[in-house]
Amino acid sequence: MVLAMVAADFATVGRIELGAIIPRSFHLVRLEWRRLAILAVLFLWAPYELYAFAYGYLVQSQGGLQTGPVKLAHIAGYLSLITSYNLGICLSLEALFRRLDGGERPARPLFFALPAMLVGVVLQVLGNAPTLAAMFTGPPTDWASYIGLILTNSLILFGLNLVVGSAMPVALEERKNPARALLRAATLSSGNRWRLAPVILVYQGAFVVGYIVLLIAGAALARSFASHLGYVWIALASIPSTAASALIYRELRRIRDGLTDVELSGVFD
Repeated sequence: MVLAMVAADFATVGRIELGAIIPRSFHLVRLEWRRLAILAVLFLWAPYELYAFAYGYLVQSQGGLQTGPVKLAHIAGYLSLITSYNLGICLSLEALFRRLDGGERPARPLFFALPAMLVGVVLQVLGNAPTLAAMFTGPPTDWASYIGLILTNSLILFGLNLVVGSAMPVALEERKNPARALLRAATLSSGNRWRLAPVILVYQGAFVVGYIVLLIAGAALARSFASHLGYVWIALASIPSTAASALIYRELRRIRDGLTDVELSGVFD
């Protein structure tokens, strides 16, 4: 009922109207929650837990955080996590786009997701450059430094999402290589970037605030428990934000390319 009432928000040609994105994204998640939950566990939560276990064992066996093997393993593990995370996001996007198309499109082979995954890896490496740099210089030693690092990463990622946030959906749906996907995403968002800002702030702000709160709350019990809570939140928070990314991409396509509203509205009838 509510979704039907806000459907008119998508009627303006030339300007993106985002009032319905948030409720639609959660409705889309409800329709695909089983598949999205399985992908989140397999590609987001489980790899983080395995990485934490392996990294903790390596630190103990090597006698500290600052040894060469530990630093290299930390960086390699972090890049592996980013790769797994973005593969999970790509597979989730594929499931969501199939749902938006009424489930009529056949499932595609896994290799279709690889260019989009590479786009996501590039964006996250750029957005998390301060964290990667800290792996060479040494991890933060206090909460203020650690939270500052998280907020710095978030500001960089916000800027990237504002300009090329649709690059992964572009690479997946339009079968473009990473470079062309980034250029196409920048073209799609042109003229609507500041209208995208509130929705990006809602999802990214909820992610960052929730992550920090859970880390601090978990640390009151045990530092390792804090990390586990953070990993769970990363997996959970990615689900609605991925749905929003799919919807925003389709809306930008409608504006730029004259895409009809069938894909956007049919699934919500």
